[in-house]
Amino acid sequence: MRDERVERANEKEILDRLDPLAESEGATEGTVVSFQTDGHYPTSSPAVFKCQRVDMQFQEKEGEVPNPVNVDAGFIYVANITNIVPPQGALWIAHPFGNRWVMQYDGPSGS
Repeated sequence: MRDERVERANEKEILDRLDPLAESEGATEGTVVSFQTDGHYPTSSPAVFKCQRVDMQFQEKEGEVPNPVNVDAGFIYVANITNIVPPQGALWIAHPFGNRWVMQYDGPSGS
């Protein structure tokens, strides 16, 4: 019988050894966001987009489908630095940069 706690601890140890930047100065963690609208969804980019923070819930088992769940009722505004407009509701990862959120969306266009 396998112990999932031991497997997670071993996985974390391996990932920490493989990713020396994880603990480096200036490294940031991202957050998964879903693109929302205030009724004025941008039709060109670069632009700032209203986003809902999302938590990905799933069982730790290969092949499971993650279930995106809104984290809270608040929103964050994220600057997309590419020329591609993300589709409403799309999921992406935003990163803190200074006191703002930024992302580099390179998925399919929503416009």
